[in-house]
Amino acid sequence: MAADVSRVRMDALRDHSGVGLQQGRVLPDSDLNELGDILDRRLRAQVADQRANNVAQVSKLTPGAFEITAEDGSLKIGRGRMYVDGLLAENHGDPHHAVFDGVLAEPTFDGSVDYPAQPYLPVPDPLPGGDGTHLAYLDVWQRELTYLNAPHLVESAIGVDTTTRTQTVWQVRLLADVGEAATCNGPIENWEELVAPSGARLTTGTVPVDPVDDPVCELPPTGGYRGLENHLYRVELHGIGAEGEPQFKWSRDNASIASPVVELISESSLRLSQLGHDDFIRFADNDWVEILDDNRELSRRTGELRQISVDQASGTISFDTPLPADLGPSENENATGRHLRIVLWNGVRELPDPHTAVELEHGITVEFGDDAGRPGDYWVFAARTADQSVEQLTVAPPRGIHHHYARLALISPGAVRDCRPSDPTPSAGCPCEICVTPTEHNSDTFTIQQAIERATNGATITLCPGEYLLREPLLLERVRSIVLRGPGAILTAGGTAIEVKEALDITVTGMLIVVSGTDPAVVLQDCGKTTLDNVFIDCRQSARQVGIALAGGQWITTLRRNLIFADTGIEGVTEPPRAETNGLRIEDNTIECQPPGVARDDDIVRCGITLSAPGGHRGELRITNNVVTGTDAAGIAATGLLVHGPTEPVDGVLTITGNVIETVAGVGIRTAARAVITDNEITSNQGVPDQHGIHIELAHEQEVSGHVQIVGNRAIGVGGFGILVDAPVASLLVKRNVVQNAGGGIVVRHSGRQEHICIDNNQILDLSNHHTAAFDGGADFVLGIAVLDSATGAGVVNVIGNVINGVPAQAPLASGTSAAFGVWVVLADVVRVSGNTILHVGGLALPAFGIFIGSTATEVAIADNMVRPRAEEDGRREAFWKALGVGGTAEGEPATPATVRVEGNSFYGGGVEAAAIISTVGSDAIVSTNRFVQPRPPTANDAKRALELQARRAVVQGNMAVGGAQLPVFDEPAMLFTMNDDALVAVGNMTTPGGIRIRNNPTDPPPYRGLDEVWSAVNRVV
Repeated sequence: MAADVSRVRMDALRDHSGVGLQQGRVLPDSDLNELGDILDRRLRAQVADQRANNVAQVSKLTPGAFEITAEDGSLKIGRGRMYVDGLLAENHGDPHHAVFDGVLAEPTFDGSVDYPAQPYLPVPDPLPGGDGTHLAYLDVWQRELTYLNAPHLVESAIGVDTTTRTQTVWQVRLLADVGEAATCNGPIENWEELVAPSGARLTTGTVPVDPVDDPVCELPPTGGYRGLENHLYRVELHGIGAEGEPQFKWSRDNASIASPVVELISESSLRLSQLGHDDFIRFADNDWVEILDDNRELSRRTGELRQISVDQASGTISFDTPLPADLGPSENENATGRHLRIVLWNGVRELPDPHTAVELEHGITVEFGDDAGRPGDYWVFAARTADQSVEQLTVAPPRGIHHHYARLALISPGAVRDCRPSDPTPSAGCPCEICVTPTEHNSDTFTIQQAIERATNGATITLCPGEYLLREPLLLERVRSIVLRGPGAILTAGGTAIEVKEALDITVTGMLIVVSGTDPAVVLQDCGKTTLDNVFIDCRQSARQVGIALAGGQWITTLRRNLIFADTGIEGVTEPPRAETNGLRIEDNTIECQPPGVARDDDIVRCGITLSAPGGHRGELRITNNVVTGTDAAGIAATGLLVHGPTEPVDGVLTITGNVIETVAGVGIRTAARAVITDNEITSNQGVPDQHGIHIELAHEQEVSGHVQIVGNRAIGVGGFGILVDAPVASLLVKRNVVQNAGGGIVVRHSGRQEHICIDNNQILDLSNHHTAAFDGGADFVLGIAVLDSATGAGVVNVIGNVINGVPAQAPLASGTSAAFGVWVVLADVVRVSGNTILHVGGLALPAFGIFIGSTATEVAIADNMVRPRAEEDGRREAFWKALGVGGTAEGEPATPATVRVEGNSFYGGGVEAAAIISTVGSDAIVSTNRFVQPRPPTANDAKRALELQARRAVVQGNMAVGGAQLPVFDEPAMLFTMNDDALVAVGNMTTPGGIRIRNNPTDPPPYRGLDEVWSAVNRVV
């Protein structure tokens, strides 16, 4: 039985490389099957192209695959994998010896298989006797499986067959008496005829149509396919028929109509599982069927053709000619095990003369070539009613079954010569592959170091699976173009396992390194184009261990996809020869600084990746997509200089992106003031003080101000600041970051000058009350966003579009915490704070500011912000709270002149002073379209002002102020201005319940005077 498919589209001559699905379209079986055929051909071609003359290839992991040995008068077939013309043939081993394959992570078997017990040849060729020489060869082919010969394909939940499978079958066969002069690679009698592909050819067509005699009065007949249904026709050579002539058989349904035999009633009567699916797709009287089983199929023999009679009531079929013994009732008990079945054919005919077209049905013709072909050769072609088309085959070779062969051994009495293909023998100066086995290495017969010394000018050194004991480090010194790979290899060392020194183009990949002691597991020194890829480094048996140490110059070094268990995963050496890089890549590694099963030692410093030597990093130093866990010093520390000489910068870029860092203590990411840090995630559940998420620091005196971008990162649960910039920068962009449950938000501080700062669209959520110092040796604060400085100040500061919710988020507050700030900027030249949402700042009895802009700023713009405090249920707070403070210092010192614009904000008070206090004593202020709100007080005597403004000149327009109180109970203004009357323009403001008052000096006692009649008329008290 073949698969029930609509058509077969695969044609290698079209060079298709994939199949693309389109939305809303039907997905026929032929498209999906073609994709499988395309991928299968691609993989087979890739494997075949790697071998000279398209010979077979034995897997390096299973070097004994299909090795023929003689034992106890029989032959043994070695376990393993072998590729023949790109097809993978795998001998899984003796089923009585189950093992686990650690490389492929799957169960398998061990040991050789007896020649008579091979799984796909139920009746093997008998072992030839005599003194001759015989060739053992491997026959590999692909077999189609349906539910008839693979019942496990039926899903029991639905009880019907769904898909088919393709199975790669291998058989070890014998070619007897090939001659004593036969050699493994030389000509062997009858070999070429055996391995040659079938020469059969088929051409399809339709019956020609004669023209009509009278085209005026007669309709011309229609040519092409005349059937009423779409079909996939199958034409297959069967062999010699009863009349001694070759036959072929054909089916209009790809020979997919079939049934298992459930009982052999007699030599000419069978009971079937089912006679059909419906009234049309079923077995009927006089139908041709083929009766076969697995033994016939795997022995490359066709089944028995019979015309049948059908008894619908009993579900049986009968035929005149009895079945031969191998299919008859004597095999009844094994019928199910060997999958006895019948297949429906719509016709059986003698093979016509070459190049003679014969009609099958409905106008379809087929024409065979000169070569009679082989039984089992088949072709398929589609016929369609919509356009009366028949798929054109022109002198087409068979679509199957194609057999592929490889010589295995020459067998003669008392001797077996291995004919399996082997790799070229390595020689000096030839960049080929060198293999080392654990037995060879551990016995000093042929060590890994000897292989390295042999490969001075380049080679691939393959370590076969097993454990290699290293008494000395493997030294790759002054060598080039070497690949050291070891899938399944384990290198065990008491110190450094691999040292690469003054080498070029070295790759180490695919092995496990287990080390003890205190030396680094791998050392790379003065290397060019060196790659460490997919290596597992296990340092759990040692203390104070480094996984990979970088020393000296590193030119285009790549550390990728490694798994490292070590106190420090990757370290740049800080003492001569200290690490200097050009184009270093550290990508996709997993580093566990406190791996499972290892007790924590507080005396050990744990870092994931540290590159802190005062050397130069040229080109792009890229640290991306790594996972680092268990650190207590730093997850990633890259503070090495990106400069040359004391002041001259070089073209060096540090990029840290896409990393996941879980810290126990210490900093998540620490760099110098020249970095791009994006899309990292830093988490901790410890909350250790000064445990910052991202820390930009001044690490070396030679360092100059650079450009820093911190974008799209997440710092969760760290005890220090989420982001701390503690170095002078030429420009700073902090954008789209999330800081949550941290000791502080985003803070910029340093005695040097910050030139251009933009803190944009970040989210700072639920800050905790861990002890976090804002100034060294100074007061302690909980900060949302702060730009602070104690000397030269900052240039331009933009704080735009941030969400700050919860500063701090918990109570009681940590001992020593003196104030909380949503946004705090001091000692800057130009400040813009706009579009921020600041909620739940401070705690009860804690001094707090929503937005505070300190002294020295020459231009301040505060626009479109919303600021709310953390308040009690009744809306009152006992603490010193200001939603907005401009001018002076947080402690209330006198202000320095500044020009201030406050526009479009909403400020909510609730403290013991005004909701907003703006103090620009010697300069101008524009306050417009804001909303200043104090909560309703318990009594009028508790009323507080909504706005206090002190300026040289001021324009106040379109604001709404809720606060204060009016006589006769208590006179407290909603807005209080401190300036001369002629320096104020107040238009269109609305206050409630208090009004607007003016005083000349901050020390003037109440009652304060109101606006004159002109200004009173254009403002309103409600």
